[in-house]
Amino acid sequence: RIGLLVGSASLEYYLTAVSGGNPNYYPLYSRDQIYQSLLGNKIDVGFIDTGNAEYMTNDVYCNLTIAGSGFN
Repeated sequence: RIGLLVGSASLEYYLTAVSGGNPNYYPLYSRDQIYQSLLGNKIDVGFIDTGNAEYMTNDVYCNLTIAGSGFN
């Protein structure tokens, strides 16, 4: 299950380039909720901007790992 931040550019990218407009995602309302949902196994993947993800996985949620490559 994929979690996406409502109102974000990542959500728009997912809807247009990945899912073909199918809203088959778990809506999240804050970056912290993304991390908590990953840790709580509510979602398997979260789309997060690279800078924020690098900071959070290096300094706050060290038990999470960044996977995949970035996109524009």
